[in-house]
Amino acid sequence: MTIEITIAIVGIVIALATYLQGQKPTEIKLPEPKEEIENLKVHFLMNQKLSLEIQEFLENYIVENNASEKLLFENMSFSKYLNFVREEHENGLSEKAYKMISQQLTRPIIASMLLSLQNQNNNLVMVKNTLNTL
Repeated sequence: MTIEITIAIVGIVIALATYLQGQKPTEIKLPEPKEEIENLKVHFLMNQKLSLEIQEFLENYIVENNASEKLLFENMSFSKYLNFVREEHENGLSEKAYKMISQQLTRPIIASMLLSLQNQNNNLVMVKNTLNTL
């Protein structure tokens, strides 16, 4: 009788293990955010181009108008602002920064970066418009 009980217990354990194995949730693999990354790249390149245009405009304006030390904004000369734009470009809009976009990014990170690029674009457009009035 003990052999039959032992076999029954082993059978129950195997059945229970098989049942529990089948109940494990399967991992859901989400598709890569390819379209979102491409959108992010377009915004990045747009800001990069705008930043380079602003730098070129400032360089030309400084040379043509001998405006290196003239104030562009309150407490900000043309040359200081040009240096600021160059540094910002190097830190956030360089080719090195662009290569980072090709890395594996999650959708929340892409959304955050896109929002940042949109804010940056608004600021760059405002500066460009201000410079065009000079």
